[in-house]
Amino acid sequence: MTGRDTAGRTRSLIALDLTRFICAGLVVAFHVTGWLPSLMADTGPATAPLRAGWIGVELFFVLSGVVIAWSAEGASPLTFLGRRALRLLPAAWICASITALVLIADGTPAGEVAARWRNSVTFAPVGRAIDGSYWTLGIEVNFYLAVAVALRGSATIDRIERIAVALGVASLTWWAASMTIDLLPMQNRLIQLTLLPYGCFFALGIMIRVVQRQGATCGRVLTMIALAAACVAEIFAHAGEFAPGGGMVGWALALFAAGVLVILFAERWQDRLATRVPARIAVSLGLTTYPLYLLHQEVGRTAARWADGAGIDRGVAVAAALTITLALALWIATRVEPAMRRVMSAAVSRFRGPGPDSLRSAFPSAG
Repeated sequence: MTGRDTAGRTRSLIALDLTRFICAGLVVAFHVTGWLPSLMADTGPATAPLRAGWIGVELFFVLSGVVIAWSAEGASPLTFLGRRALRLLPAAWICASITALVLIADGTPAGEVAARWRNSVTFAPVGRAIDGSYWTLGIEVNFYLAVAVALRGSATIDRIERIAVALGVASLTWWAASMTIDLLPMQNRLIQLTLLPYGCFFALGIMIRVVQRQGATCGRVLTMIALAAACVAEIFAHAGEFAPGGGMVGWALALFAAGVLVILFAERWQDRLATRVPARIAVSLGLTTYPLYLLHQEVGRTAARWADGAGIDRGVAVAAALTITLALALWIATRVEPAMRRVMSAAVSRFRGPGPDSLRSAFPSAG
């Protein structure tokens, strides 16, 4: 992720880019447990960190809140939405098309693939997508729309903080009510799209950015504690889907807490990390996160099955599939997607002046 220092110069926040990539790695590790029967059957403590990898999605939502608070300040609603479109659309279209080709080659009926591809490239909020990971994009888009509406008339950091409070109160109330009243489950797609289950994560990310920007106050600290409580409630509920055992919930909470702390102190650690991690590498890893997230389930799993069918050892097949998927994601992130974004930006500029958000930055969201 990139931001601007006090002199207005663009810089990469190394800690956020690395955290983003690690979050993707957590999600990939979680899905790999389903590709290897021995891992899926093992509910012992040794595999608990892998089985807790789903927590990467929740951390993605927190990161999204930080980035949105950063990019929304001073922006008009249309400019803000234009920036988000240029960040989400190119890679999603590219990855959906690649996944469609892989599914067709694997024998999935072309009509089914076409419908799933259409749902994915149009960001349809309901309907089966080309890859299971696309489920978070509809939630991200609704978050962006809510922020854009709230920005009308003012895009100050104070207004953005009020967005976090409103979103957080709604999410906290929903989770508090869910403990005493039978509500629709968080897996219900319509409930997800209201942002009620996940709004606490976005709001926590916004509040982190507000504290970084304006400092901590008693009110802000109490707000973040309340949001963290709602996040913990969601984590326990999410873990319940997977019949928790062997310390999985504990690992999920520990990973989430560690990720939030890194995000909170990202700016403070910037100079120290800059002497150890080249910014160029960190940015490349951050950029790779989005396509890796969108490709790994269908493309990675299919590649692993093909290798397994060729007689390659199952573990070696999975390792090879992950390597291929990572290389493909890196190529998309550093070569194909930037070229497509430039074309889109140039097309927009013909009608609206310079295309929004020309800064080179990593994936702004979650999933």
